[in-house]
Amino acid sequence: MKTKLISLAVAAACAIPASAAHATSERESLEVLRQTTLNLIEGLVEQGVFSREKADAMIKAAEKKAAATAKAEAQAAPGRVRVQYVPEHVKNEIREQIKQEVLAQAKTERWAEPNAIPSWLDSIKWEGDLRLRYQTDDFASDNATAADYVWESWEDLMATGGFTAVDPNALTRAADFAKVNSKGEPTGNANEKRERFRLRARLGMLAKVSESWSGGIRLATGSATDRVSTNQTLGQDWNKYTLSVDRAYLKYDPVEWLTVSGGRIPNPWFSTDLVWDEDLNFEGVAATWKPVFDNGAIRPFLTVGAFPLKEENPPASSGRWMHGVQAGTQWDLRKH
Repeated sequence: MKTKLISLAVAAACAIPASAAHATSERESLEVLRQTTLNLIEGLVEQGVFSREKADAMIKAAEKKAAATAKAEAQAAPGRVRVQYVPEHVKNEIREQIKQEVLAQAKTERWAEPNAIPSWLDSIKWEGDLRLRYQTDDFASDNATAADYVWESWEDLMATGGFTAVDPNALTRAADFAKVNSKGEPTGNANEKRERFRLRARLGMLAKVSESWSGGIRLATGSATDRVSTNQTLGQDWNKYTLSVDRAYLKYDPVEWLTVSGGRIPNPWFSTDLVWDEDLNFEGVAATWKPVFDNGAIRPFLTVGAFPLKEENPPASSGRWMHGVQAGTQWDLRKH
């Protein structure tokens, strides 16, 4: 195939001077010959006969030789001026090639695209989901009631070894049972079957400000009193839903083995549904140290966190905090 292409190129190059003798302009014939030769070389490159580098070297060598010839002719005839003639169709071809090159560069650099957006917006990513489901809560008939989880005081619990009558100011072991009615009775449900359609909608934005700094914010449906669910129950007399700030945090990664985040952050702990609900977000500051050893086979981690539960407001309130430390390691035995 390569031999055949080379033969065709040589034959065409030899035939052109013969047909050029019949042309009305010698300069136009020479330009046609030049363009035809360049096109043949380009075709041979596309067919893989020789490389682009070799083709460019051939063209440069021919141009250098032509320049040397022109210089010699000028020295031989000082009073003679040689003017290069460029036919109109060649000008059109050059103009079109330049146009295509400029458009290609503009597209690559995104300054010639219609409705182009600034490059810094590429560092922003959007995420979201929408879910509709039917949910049934079916409790056993002999379940303990919400009132069984309430006692008057710690002293009463320790003295009687059990629970007593409901007190509006009583403590509770279950956060969902902390809500009471006007009589001070817990309103949490532990006995009655419940059926409902539920909707969850979430929309979040992740932004990478620099190599080290990033941040995120997410809005979600759900009740402001339910910490572990972003579901919205259908059947509210067609009332509108409320979007709440589910996450809002900054994240700092100064090196690969250290991450620090603060605000309303995603769960920083290694956990399962038995320990922390996947929809629970933490308010506070957390840092994770995660070095890598033995070519990635051993990956220990250490996470520390501090999370305010209640505002510091002395002397009325001293505030409440949750502090935590977690350590562990991941060991990949396949890499040994």
